[in-house]
Amino acid sequence: MPEALLDHQDLKFVYKPSGIPTHSPSLDRQGFVEWWQAQSGEDSLYVCHRLDKDTSGVLVFAKNKEAARTLTETFSNREVKKEYFFISDKKSQFQHWSVGEREGQAPLVKEGLWATEGLMGFEAFTEFSRIDSQNSLYLYQAKPLTGKTHQIRKHAVKSQIPILGDDEYGGSPFPRLMLHAHTISFQWNKEEIHCEAPVPDLFKQLHKLTDTQWCRWLTSFERRKVLFPELIANEQCLRLFHQETGDLRGDQVGHRLVLGWWQKEPPNNDEKVKIEKLCDYLGYKNWVFEWRPGVEQKQNTEILIQKDFKDQHWEFSERNRVHKANMDHGQNFGLFLDQRDRRDWVQGNSQGKKVLNLFAYTCGFSLAAALGKASEVVSVDLSKKYLEWGRENFQLNNLKDDDPKYRWVAMDSQDYLTWCGKKEKKFDLIICDPPSFSRHKKSKKTFKVDKDFESLIGSCFKQLNPKGVLMFSTNFEKWSLVDWVIKLEASSLPLKEIHWSDSQWDFEWQSKEAGLKAFFLRKA
Repeated sequence: MPEALLDHQDLKFVYKPSGIPTHSPSLDRQGFVEWWQAQSGEDSLYVCHRLDKDTSGVLVFAKNKEAARTLTETFSNREVKKEYFFISDKKSQFQHWSVGEREGQAPLVKEGLWATEGLMGFEAFTEFSRIDSQNSLYLYQAKPLTGKTHQIRKHAVKSQIPILGDDEYGGSPFPRLMLHAHTISFQWNKEEIHCEAPVPDLFKQLHKLTDTQWCRWLTSFERRKVLFPELIANEQCLRLFHQETGDLRGDQVGHRLVLGWWQKEPPNNDEKVKIEKLCDYLGYKNWVFEWRPGVEQKQNTEILIQKDFKDQHWEFSERNRVHKANMDHGQNFGLFLDQRDRRDWVQGNSQGKKVLNLFAYTCGFSLAAALGKASEVVSVDLSKKYLEWGRENFQLNNLKDDDPKYRWVAMDSQDYLTWCGKKEKKFDLIICDPPSFSRHKKSKKTFKVDKDFESLIGSCFKQLNPKGVLMFSTNFEKWSLVDWVIKLEASSLPLKEIHWSDSQWDFEWQSKEAGLKAFFLRKA
């Protein structure tokens, strides 16, 4: 997780990326404070300061009730100094000016920084300066002396310079709201507190802001750089470019970058050149760029550009788990990165337990359970090839794949559950991540997760020990997470508890419904 910008004994200053609300907006989505608490294990952070969802920058939390009360008073008494940067495609009338607003009156726009005259009854007051310009784009500084909702955005509109990307207040379309909370300062028990959030790269590239495609890509990367700095810096694996980019998907897989163009038509030459510049700009020396007009079929994956990427096999780490990557199998290199947090959970909750991994693929969950010191791990998949891949992953982690406590079963997962029922074989933890649709090779019977989930989960429950847990996940797109909860609660399944796992923020962004839904289910 990211480090705090400033960790004071009473206060914590953090960097909130653009696109995330301060608080949870709904039952199935975390806000930034909930995410930070979940990542850090800090349960008692108090929100006394907020940033708009689409504003990036410095955010301060209090660590205890007394600090929260004092910080709230500090804001209420207007004793906090704040500095913001924003960009507009409109030029201001003045170089330096102020906007004051009294209740029931239109805001007053006046040249000069005249706050020294006192706020004079203004309920909302902002000082502005134009500090740079390139290609008809303008960088501004704003200093709000009060803290009304959307104050800077509203006063920018009154100054006829709506902020780029501010759809709500008439700003020109852009991949993000170009408003950044740069610094915050105040006195705290006679101590001068000052904290600064680094300025995003886009604010330093006025000459490139006319290329919205480039800006979408860079916005995507910037968010992940703020949220997952240790994964990027330590050459771990994560999704860098996802749905919010529109055309581009990209994963950091160890020291390599795997990019895919998800469009029916291939990229043109200018876009290929831009991809090369992007990889160079981000500092990746080993990368591949593929065209993926299809979804999973290898024949629909075409390598367009590659740099120092001739070897299609390499090793990479996810936390302390080492995996083998193999690009010979098309776009799937051997691990579904959107399950990283669930594998972490499995590793942390497997000690001494009997674990069954159904639809195991290359056995990433099995590896997590084994490293978590499970007493038994059974991996079940129809493909002997993928199970062999899983064995190699075990070997890479100095685990003996032929140890009797590790079993590799090339069988249909539902058939294996039936076999377990006959043999009265039970488990403490079952991982079940079925496809949305499949067809049994022998019986030709089809499986549809929306029609057959009760039967599948019921079969898993029969093989759980008392107090056992089923981790069930699905990428079925037609039901939302809330839909799934309703369906599960309305089912005839003997459910005691339903807990869902929050989506990883390198995959599912705030404006998109989560593709992967994961639940921890305990039977009654």
